Amino acid sequence: ASSTEGIVVDEPDDDTKDKLLGQILFGASDEDTGYIDQRQPEKVAARALIRPETSQTDAPLLPVGDGAVYEVLYDRVAIRSAASTTATTLEIKQKGESLELFEWDASRKWRRCAADVLATTAGWVLLDHPEFGPLVRPK
Repeated sequence: ASSTEGIVVDEPDDDTKDKLLGQILFGASDEDTGYIDQRQPEKVAARALIRPETSQTDAPLLPVGDGAVYEVLYDRVAIRSAASTTATTLEIKQKGESLELFEWDASRKWRRCAADVLATTAGWVLLDHPEFGPLVRPK
């Protein structure tokens, strides 16, 4: 336990720290029952862990080199497993990094992108956040 201005604060154990980190990175909650396949949108609930689309082989899922190159404008941007701010975070891109973006989602607020170097995992990036403003823009 540590004390800050007379307030005693218990240090969380390693399991609690791991759970909190998972909630921060992946949006997990106590109600999560596991992964949900993003191809079944009727089953996607808020804060659910959504399984990303991945290649069954080592072949890229996206036509790397044919997309539009965008730059991250905000401090950091999450690549998510589905076009939703509550979907699982697959990767974080920092301000100034480049992203190659592909097709749009139905709302035209999200674009598909590679979530790994080999493009064997596909994710989604939000272009503009309603509170934080522009996140990524064409380079």
